[in-house]
Amino acid sequence: ALHVVDFAQAPEDLDGPEAATDGALVIDRGRALVRLPDGRVVRFARRRTLWLLLLALADRRGARPGEAVTQEELRASAWPGERMSAAVARNRLHVSLSTLRSLGLRDLLLGRGDGYALDPDVALRMIDAT
Repeated sequence: ALHVVDFAQAPEDLDGPEAATDGALVIDRGRALVRLPDGRVVRFARRRTLWLLLLALADRRGARPGEAVTQEELRASAWPGERMSAAVARNRLHVSLSTLRSLGLRDLLLGRGDGYALDPDVALRMIDAT
């Protein structure tokens, strides 16, 4: 299950995202977890859809800070190959983005036109090691 823990309470054998609170958003692709700027850690191991959404946002943020990922791009990233009506897609995306906000990304997730972006003013570090 998805859970949020204070980085000081995270298992000691984990390094990377739990190592320090430096105000950056740290995404550990190998372990499907994120350290928020306030030091809390969010684990996504069993929440694939939310993880895929976050990775799409982070990849765009890393490549082109401030540029939004369109709703259609997010839908295609989170539910690859799945056919659904526009209304169902909008609802799923709305619920998923609301969940990401409630997990601590509220201040980092910005609406931009027809899409969303991670705040370009917050440092972002990606860790690819497993």
